[in-house]
Amino acid sequence: MPEGGSHRLPGEPVRERELYKQSNGDLYDSHECRCVGLEELGQEVRAGCLFRAYDQATGDDCTFDVLRSVLARAVKDPVAVLLGTLAATGFQTGPAGLTPRPPAPARPLPVPGTASADRHV
Repeated sequence: MPEGGSHRLPGEPVRERELYKQSNGDLYDSHECRCVGLEELGQEVRAGCLFRAYDQATGDDCTFDVLRSVLARAVKDPVAVLLGTLAATGFQTGPAGLTPRPPAPARPLPVPGTASADRHV
């Protein structure tokens, strides 16, 4: 298996990597007995690999904090990426903050007996 242990062949089951965040911020993979960098973890996430991260001192799940760090390192402007993603999913920003985008106006129904109604039959 290549260094990193998470590169897999097609059809091979996905292993969920278990990481522990140390007090100095380093991520430690206890299965591989080594530290894992955010760059390496980002490449694995893009390849479809899964991971869970736990605070070594408390045992609390900190997966989302680690993923946030991976994303922040991967993009130059994470706020712009987030706002773009939200806009693409139906939210808009403005003076009122983040609000759902109003629905598109409904198309009028064809009136029976007219040329436009005959085309929709």
